[in-house]
Amino acid sequence: MTKVKVIDSIMGAGKTSWAIQYMKEQPGPFLYVTPIRTEIERIIAACPEQDFVEPQEETVVDSETMRATRNKQNGLKKLLAAGENIATTHALFRLFDQDTINLIRWHGYVLILDEVMDILDKIGKRGDTPSRLIEHGIVVPEENPRVPSCIRLLPGPKELAEYEYIKQYAAQGRLVGVFDSMLLWLFPVDAFEAFKEVWNLTYLFDGQHQRAFFDIYGLDFEKFSVLDVGSRRYELVPHDPELDRPFIERAKKLIKLCDGPQNEIGKNQGRQQALSVSWWGDRKNKDKRQTVMSVTRSWLRATGATAGSTIWTALKEPVEKGLTPKDFTSAYIPLNTRATNLYRGRTHVAYLMNKFFDPQVSTFFEAVGVFNGTGTRQLMEDLFALAEMIQFIWRSAIRDGHQIHLFIPATRMRNLLVDWMEFNIGNLEDPVLARVCEAEVA
Repeated sequence: MTKVKVIDSIMGAGKTSWAIQYMKEQPGPFLYVTPIRTEIERIIAACPEQDFVEPQEETVVDSETMRATRNKQNGLKKLLAAGENIATTHALFRLFDQDTINLIRWHGYVLILDEVMDILDKIGKRGDTPSRLIEHGIVVPEENPRVPSCIRLLPGPKELAEYEYIKQYAAQGRLVGVFDSMLLWLFPVDAFEAFKEVWNLTYLFDGQHQRAFFDIYGLDFEKFSVLDVGSRRYELVPHDPELDRPFIERAKKLIKLCDGPQNEIGKNQGRQQALSVSWWGDRKNKDKRQTVMSVTRSWLRATGATAGSTIWTALKEPVEKGLTPKDFTSAYIPLNTRATNLYRGRTHVAYLMNKFFDPQVSTFFEAVGVFNGTGTRQLMEDLFALAEMIQFIWRSAIRDGHQIHLFIPATRMRNLLVDWMEFNIGNLEDPVLARVCEAEVA
């Protein structure tokens, strides 16, 4: 079974530089997968001898139905069949089917995965519970499920146009029902197992969904840190969070964190976590939400910010409805923005969120035994929130060593960042044990 090698080092330590060095010195073939296209261009330019190519749209005609399809997935398969070195996006990687997996296994590809990826999604409409879909013949459960609370669902006999996408997920072996309360799309674990080698470049891996995914399926992984040894050379050493300390200490000197009365808007009132998804979505907080935007605008103006020097984020839905800091609407970027250099000149950052696991994701993790120890869930959730927030902050000018002004009003998130800057938060020391989910059964 493929053993995943995780390079868990802070941004700027040289993970991508090591990957480029590795791909230049090893035979491959390689599949480099990154969240954004600009990184594809970087890999192609940095590895001219390896002739990396990006998949383009290709037309394929089905010999039985004579139906033509044109998409990048066809282009990816064409390149894989030829054994080319390929650079592509997470979005295309998520579309892998059995044909793609077979081609990867046949040619002995090496995967370089830049950042963790989204390995699960909620799907279906309200009311589309597993039992209801089974009752109507849309799907059928896999026989003899190992974990009754988490069963794999296969295509049923009934055809209904509105459920075609659900049947497609089921046909691909990626549809799971949990506690008869929800449907999940899961990335196929055999896509990872098909590679000769898997390298994952990330930071704070133990707080990521992908870490839990590996545990669920018993996919072994080993963690490393990257070390700059000079003369533009990088080496891997056994994972050591101490190697991140100089970068964190440098970052601490560059961050001017707001510690004034503006942070009052992020204090909890009652049991509800301020600035969490549920807080932003609660209509009772309409006036408070507007206050958050007003206070954010005042802080930005007081620190000399302009729309062109700022990035800020909050929950997408209220922003789309026009809830923004006046004069700074154009400075909004989505909450999950990562691995991009487009905002490296921005010197003012406002992070207006309090991140937690999605409740349904937590339900799934609970069902398969990820949260099996006292405090495990809180530690994982804190690491998850910290990793998400740091990734967002590092889209700004701090990545180039410039000072930034930072506004994090949510008390929990600000405390997590302060703890991190004081080096009080590390990775999970004990492995997260988990039972195997029925989705694994072939």
